Amino acid sequence: MGSEKPHSCSTCGKSFGQKTRLDRHMRIHTGETPYSCSTCGKRFKFHLKTNLKRHMRIHTGEKPYYCSTCRKRFSDAANFASHIKSHTGEKPHCCRGCGKGFIHLSSLIRHMRDKNYHNNRNKKEKVA
Repeated sequence: MGSEKPHSCSTCGKSFGQKTRLDRHMRIHTGETPYSCSTCGKRFKFHLKTNLKRHMRIHTGEKPYYCSTCRKRFSDAANFASHIKSHTGEKPHCCRGCGKGFIHLSSLIRHMRDKNYHNNRNKKEKVA
């Protein structure tokens, strides 16, 4: 009973337990932008109000994520999480060609391009 999802998307067939979640999902297909930035006038495809809140930090300068190690602040949670790895030494993206580890996937991809590691067995390998 707890996994019942009676509300289905007529476009892609995905099912939802609540009609409000289906309504929100439908914005992906319709392109509806119920949340737009009143500061810069740009149109965005915000699917959730939290996305607008994140965008507004560009205008407000709010940086709610704080690194207690180096006192640097971040406006985005993903950038903050990535930054923390610079202090812990964690390098989750590893090159199969030479074994070198990288904090950012983009750095691994650039490394593989520079070293001509282009075959599929070297792409996106993560250290366990």
